Amino acid sequence: FSVAATIMQDSLKKLGANLTITEIPSTQLISRYSNPASAGDMTPIIASPFTLDPLIFMAFFRPDNTFNLAKFNDPSVTAQLDKAAKTADSATQKQILHDVQHYVRDQAPCVWGARPKTLVVIPDYLDGYVMQATDYRWTVRFDNLRVRAH
Repeated sequence: FSVAATIMQDSLKKLGANLTITEIPSTQLISRYSNPASAGDMTPIIASPFTLDPLIFMAFFRPDNTFNLAKFNDPSVTAQLDKAAKTADSATQKQILHDVQHYVRDQAPCVWGARPKTLVVIPDYLDGYVMQATDYRWTVRFDNLRVRAH
């Protein structure tokens, strides 16, 4: 993400603020995630708009997952995720994942401290923008966007 950092640095410079960029060697990523003192700063690295697979998302709530920053540990959740991963019937898997997602939500291992107001500038030749209210890191659903002839 060094390109994004450089763009941010340039933008801040125009506002009179200096930003020092420090690249972290990839060999340090796991140790930084594992340390609660530095894990929060690392969270943006795991953001991804490229999958909505609930098994991948729910893996964040496994006790052995490095990204489980809440240290959530519930054996029933782990058992249900294991069962869903081994289930060939899509309807059964969908029901298991539905149930376990609602269970985790009700346990509230992580709670958003705020719901940010987001300003998104959309060119006038794009139609179909939909705010993705459940993910503040990737706010747009690209599948709905349509480019108007211009």
